[in-house]
Amino acid sequence: MKTFTWMPKVFFACAAILIAAFCTARAEGFDTGRIEKALAMQKARVIQGPDDRMLVNKGSGDQVEKGDIFCIYASGQAVTDPETGKNLGSYAAPEAFGRVVRTSEKFAEIRLRCLAPDCGIEDGQAAVRFSDVPARFMDVDGTHFSDYTAIRAGLSHLDWQGYTEAADSGDAQEASAFSVVFAAQADRLTLWSGGEIKAVYSRADSGRQAPGAADSSQDRPRAEASRRDAGTSGKSAVPGLALPSMADAVKAEDFRAVTSRKEVTRNIGVVQTAGTQRPYLLCLGSRKIEARALEGGKRFEYTYEGFGEVVSMSVSGRSLAAVNVYVPDKGMRSVVLELTDSGFHVVADNIAYVLSFMHSPGEGGEPELWGQRFTMADLFLPAVYRLHIKGGAVSRGEKISVPFGYSLFGAFFADVNGNGTREHGFFNPGGRLALYESGQAVWQSNDRFTAGGTDLQVRDPADSDAAPDRVEIWSQPALFRQNGAVLAAAALNRSGLSDFFGGGASQGTVGILQFTGSGYQLRPLADHFQGAIRDVHVWQGELLICVSEGELVSQKGRSHVLALPLTVLGRAADF
Repeated sequence: MKTFTWMPKVFFACAAILIAAFCTARAEGFDTGRIEKALAMQKARVIQGPDDRMLVNKGSGDQVEKGDIFCIYASGQAVTDPETGKNLGSYAAPEAFGRVVRTSEKFAEIRLRCLAPDCGIEDGQAAVRFSDVPARFMDVDGTHFSDYTAIRAGLSHLDWQGYTEAADSGDAQEASAFSVVFAAQADRLTLWSGGEIKAVYSRADSGRQAPGAADSSQDRPRAEASRRDAGTSGKSAVPGLALPSMADAVKAEDFRAVTSRKEVTRNIGVVQTAGTQRPYLLCLGSRKIEARALEGGKRFEYTYEGFGEVVSMSVSGRSLAAVNVYVPDKGMRSVVLELTDSGFHVVADNIAYVLSFMHSPGEGGEPELWGQRFTMADLFLPAVYRLHIKGGAVSRGEKISVPFGYSLFGAFFADVNGNGTREHGFFNPGGRLALYESGQAVWQSNDRFTAGGTDLQVRDPADSDAAPDRVEIWSQPALFRQNGAVLAAAALNRSGLSDFFGGGASQGTVGILQFTGSGYQLRPLADHFQGAIRDVHVWQGELLICVSEGELVSQKGRSHVLALPLTVLGRAADF
């Protein structure tokens, strides 16, 4: 009988090829280790907070983030062996899910979804983050089943609901309200949790960040230093500014005080009157805009007399100001004002959009007025349009393509990297400053921030008993040019007790976003301010910074507007 001695060799050769191919395929997969770390379990306890708020005793200091989901367990029931009568321990059944809606350093507020009618969640009940939480995998292009199996194997503590092929990635946010959703498409994996984007992974990326995100210490505002230094090392001659710290950041000097006000200011901006083009500084309070001439001391005021809530202001730099007004049960009812030599004039009102003037630094021309659709049923949709004002009315122009999760509050549109294509910059639902170019994420900040403005509490029209959704009102970054490059100055605020209970952020600094040639970089000013940064604005070679001490809701406090020459900032930052 003939012996086929070549068969074992062929078998082992084929096996080696298959194993190598498998290993190569997995090497090109997503970093499951980082995904498992992002969704690691963490034990906590439920706390009964003020005003019937439900909290857990873990916060941002424990890496708990907005959108994280806790499973809350009922009191354990004894389990007895029927044959021996021996107590085998206790069994605690899941009773509710708690979605984190805001965080403080040592605790977080959760919004409940009961698993049975009338669940009675009490103080001290056990809660475990991501334990028994429903999980779904949405394969948009049908090529990620191996990624699904690898991720599922490492996250057995999730309650897996299965795999969906040829899914619509637009459904991910809605599906993740009280669950974890993986949306995979091409070489990108987006992780959703609690209606928030928790992370974006790339096959070519091993970090838990969007492609292009810097992982340097210069991209991380020193939160610990801010809490330690702000207001404790003495005051400078400029109100609202504490002595600088020794943090490795932009150490700018030569601030000057522009003005101070005996109330909390939400937004600032400079406009020129329609007639003589005389510049005025606008300061928005709770319902009133004060216009103060930069020279001569002349003042005008405009007070909103309607039933809505004034939430923010955006200025054109010429003579116009857009005032965003929210009316409960109706939605946005915004107003456009013009400043003339005799005072304010209403150009258009009852506008059903969030409004913002979008600037193009150094290119001249009147900034464009953009509007984002806002309804109570779906809050913000990625539906943004160019708007045109004519004859006291606002008409809708072309639709602008913006990324999913985009918010016009705090957005800008500029060519930061200098390649001829403008990037969309905005604070995403997770609180990170993000940049998208041609529909693709190109960078996002490592740190999460909180809005310097107040927030909207919007109730679900279909469920009046449900807790309201929180919509953060971000201030718009200020754009300027330095040595031919476009830079953005953004308010970077940290959450605290004041923000947690609706009073706005209590501490912040200003970050400068630039493109260095090798990547994007976000560098904070080393100076720490005595309060939150409510807004920033650039006017005639100076960066204006509005810092407020006090709460936005009560308007009790003080505000200071500081000016920093851009030439001084450029030298300090070595732009």
